[in-house]
Amino acid sequence: MTPENATSIGGLVQTIGSVFLFVAVFSACVLTAAPNQVERYAGVVMLGGLTFVFQSSLYFWCHNKGWVSLLVTTAWTTFWHAVEMLLVSNVAFPDIKELVKQRQKPAVAGSKKPLTVWQLIVCTSALLCKWRRVGTKWQIPNLPKFSSDGSVPGTGKFLFWSILKIAGSYLTMSMFNVAPPPNPDMIALQNRDFFSRLDEITKGEAIFRVVSTAVFFVNVALMVTMWYYLVCVVSVVLGLASPEDCPPFYGSLRNAYTLRGLWRNIHQGLRKCVSGPADAFAGSVLRLPRGTFASRCVRLVLAFSISAMIHAPADIAMKIPFAEAGQFYFFSVQALGIIFESAVQAICTRTSIQFPQVLQKGLGYIWVISWFCWVTPSWSYTMMRYMDPVKDGIVMPLK
Repeated sequence: MTPENATSIGGLVQTIGSVFLFVAVFSACVLTAAPNQVERYAGVVMLGGLTFVFQSSLYFWCHNKGWVSLLVTTAWTTFWHAVEMLLVSNVAFPDIKELVKQRQKPAVAGSKKPLTVWQLIVCTSALLCKWRRVGTKWQIPNLPKFSSDGSVPGTGKFLFWSILKIAGSYLTMSMFNVAPPPNPDMIALQNRDFFSRLDEITKGEAIFRVVSTAVFFVNVALMVTMWYYLVCVVSVVLGLASPEDCPPFYGSLRNAYTLRGLWRNIHQGLRKCVSGPADAFAGSVLRLPRGTFASRCVRLVLAFSISAMIHAPADIAMKIPFAEAGQFYFFSVQALGIIFESAVQAICTRTSIQFPQVLQKGLGYIWVISWFCWVTPSWSYTMMRYMDPVKDGIVMPLK
């Protein structure tokens, strides 16, 4: 065995070990430590350290930047979900016991047979994968529905359409990967700026900015869709979940004519882990009363700052220079966009400025598209410069 292979195997073992230890520490905190006990805070510190170990160990065996980005972002998202459950929602042993009984068949649930430690650990661990807390008392509001009448498809139909979505997402991303690479001049570092170089922007660059932003987010949505339904299919096949536990990840874009409406739709997987700690800090630490403009602004800034902290480590893991890393900027600045948007809406309301509903939505969609075309290149152009679609892609390109 060569030293390189030994290092790769050692790194892989470290990665797997950090995952098992993470689950063990989280389960121990939930099942043995009561809410607000110091053991929970100590557990959060340990979980943060294990997440950092997970990220650091990837360098030794995973050399695909796409996979590194995906795994690191998933790891830090899971960490913040664990923080929310331990310190905000205060998930504890009685809650887990109740969840286990809910999942049992009526005849079993009605018996006096005690729950096993394994059942409790499996149920606790599963919460780390339930980012929207579907089927629990902590479920996020406004979950997308399978259909307009709220009906849930049967297992066979659910698996068929889920596999179709997985295949469609994979094939579409593969086709994107074989597209010609962008002109390096178009994605140069200075081109992420817009207003400071208005006199330099050509018509071709403006069109590229709009098209590349659309393609970038289509790719992101396809990747999330593929992995979400892959996890759902495996969970349903193994009997760990039912179709009812796997509602669509994205809702309709008909309310995306405001930044708030768009993020409320596409940020559902992170909603609990960013809004929970942000609301708790603003309310319990800063003592800001809910409903005030200052409170809403602080909660928004904190929530998107946490989102930025979740995504920024991916830039570090891909060894992108700090001056060029764009994910922290992209996510943190969203709060400012929503605050500006809310201020404009408040001014229009107070001055009795009224527009027809169609015009309001039309102007709103233009505003949202313009906003993302302005801020997205700080993230997307960096990814295009540092990632090879063939070597670093999540999926294999079509040949």
